[in-house]
Amino acid sequence: MGSEQNNSTSFTQSSKPKLCAMACGFFGSPSNMDLCSKCYRSICAEEAQTATMYSYMEEAQRVVTKRREEVQRAVAAKEAAAKKSLEPSSLFIAEPEPEPALQTEQEEEKTVVVALSKLELSEKP
Repeated sequence: MGSEQNNSTSFTQSSKPKLCAMACGFFGSPSNMDLCSKCYRSICAEEAQTATMYSYMEEAQRVVTKRREEVQRAVAAKEAAAKKSLEPSSLFIAEPEPEPALQTEQEEEKTVVVALSKLELSEKP
């Protein structure tokens, strides 16, 4: 009975040992995907590095996407502000028209100056 329990729980090996699946020359183990311990550790390290690199790339992509959205919002805000500042109603500055009384005074001053200059010319011998 003791030998029956021992046979059921023990690991049965094949009669022939298998070489490493990576063809490194060492013997592989079925528990390590038919790889030797050296190749198995190497593949596990590469997978871990790939997973880490993938997570870094995902994070970088999220950062780039977030930054791109921020830039697009800023550009849209500046364009809206520029468009608003270029509206014709905000650019047109109307000067007040001179009052008719001011025009008359200016014309009177011109008339007086012209009359004085004519008077001075006529007085000269």
